[in-house]
Amino acid sequence: MSTTLQHRRRTPAETDGDALARDATTCPDCAESLVEGQGLVTCTDCRWVGSYR
Repeated sequence: MSTTLQHRRRTPAETDGDALARDATTCPDCAESLVEGQGLVTCTDCRWVGSYR
């Protein structure tokens, strides 16, 4: 039997904290460098994930 996992869609209010200004270069949680790829931004140190506004 296969099971499909579905993630709950996040409301705009929930995602606002995960959006960064376009010129941000440091993680908002730990101040380490960010890595950008395919529309997402992530911190390799604390694993924070977000996107640019």
